[in-house]
Amino acid sequence: MFYRKDRNTFGGGVLIAANSTLLPQEIKLASCNSELLFVRIKACIIICCYYRLPQCNNIDNFIETLALVVQRYPKDMIILIGDMNFPGFDWQRNIIKSNTPFKSLHQQFQFFLVKHDMTQLI
Repeated sequence: MFYRKDRNTFGGGVLIAANSTLLPQEIKLASCNSELLFVRIKACIIICCYYRLPQCNNIDNFIETLALVVQRYPKDMIILIGDMNFPGFDWQRNIIKSNTPFKSLHQQFQFFLVKHDMTQLI
């Protein structure tokens, strides 16, 4: 099964493909922007696919929507995939590089990850 959120303009958007045996269900949220998609599989895992444009200087909607999903499904594992365009993260040392553009966005995202005990897997 395919779940997608397309941009209103040419190109872009996000997509999650899940085998029907995983019993996928899209989580529809009114506040979701077009580059954010949630699919719940086997009633215990939520896949969140997100794309942030490199020049986007606001992630409030993303953080608020993700926090809402965490609150609604407190026992589910959340797997966050996509391209957040945060090149200033040094994931191995878990720090934000000092000369990072949009440093406050990096800090906001890092705070959310720490608050909800989320980690980077490569």
